[in-house]
Amino acid sequence: MTLAETQDYVWRRLGVRKYLVGRAVVNDMVELAVENWAGAFLNYCQTEDDRNLVANLIVDNMRRSHQVVSGKDPVEYGMVWALLFQAVASAVVQVLLRWWLERRANRVILLALKAELTK
Repeated sequence: MTLAETQDYVWRRLGVRKYLVGRAVVNDMVELAVENWAGAFLNYCQTEDDRNLVANLIVDNMRRSHQVVSGKDPVEYGMVWALLFQAVASAVVQVLLRWWLERRANRVILLALKAELTK
């Protein structure tokens, strides 16, 4: 699975909030999620609470990465955008997390995508 296929996969599984931010932003979020994926931590999670903690860490890292890449100060986004970004980023991570947990092969694919993006 390529990054583009992963982005399509996530887009198809997101709710209506995806239309508020648009396809390009969701694609960026998927890329940031893959780049910030904490597979080593997720492998050791025993409970749903553990996985949620790691998922929240991924979302926080995505937010920081997005701010660096966009070059915008968090104040420039405004409160509504910040909340919307957080909600959609969380949904993106949850879709990827469910996919990650489905099969061992998915884990290998996601880690390969991460390695490719973070060379």
